[in-house]
Amino acid sequence: MIGTVVFFGSTIGGLLTGLIADKYGRKWPLLYYSLFISLTGIASALSPNFTVLLFTRALFGLAYGLLVPASSSILTEVTPKDKRGVIWVYVATSFPVGQLVGVSVAAMLNIDEPGSESWRTMLFWVSLPAFVAAYIIWKYLEESPRFAMLSSVDEGINILKRMFYMNHQQELNVTQ
Repeated sequence: MIGTVVFFGSTIGGLLTGLIADKYGRKWPLLYYSLFISLTGIASALSPNFTVLLFTRALFGLAYGLLVPASSSILTEVTPKDKRGVIWVYVATSFPVGQLVGVSVAAMLNIDEPGSESWRTMLFWVSLPAFVAAYIIWKYLEESPRFAMLSSVDEGINILKRMFYMNHQQELNVTQ
């Protein structure tokens, strides 16, 4: 049942993410999705009963469904063509690596012991990396150049110039 509600939430999130990204951009929604993933994970750990646990896991799935397509979109928009394949390999392996970390934490905490509440501790600890991701997004991620161009050509050009300098260590001369 828990897996079902997570995937249901993920489906709803996947259906909504494009509409949100087109209206609000890529950077800020990604930041909020990451925070929402952490908060719903912690809320799941604090669930007083199974019904609340199902609800918080459905919200977690919603956040995950919002995050994955949005992160894929911005990754495609900001990654240079010659590095895109390598970056996608890292992205594709992040999900199974995350699953391995979750299983490892669960094994260390012996969550399969009857009557054990250690699954709560596991949910808490595996929710924290999304806070780190939110900080990295806030501090280092530029808005999508495509979205920035649609709202302000000058801002879009400035983002492209900063990205070009980061990738090539030289200035890009672009005029309107």
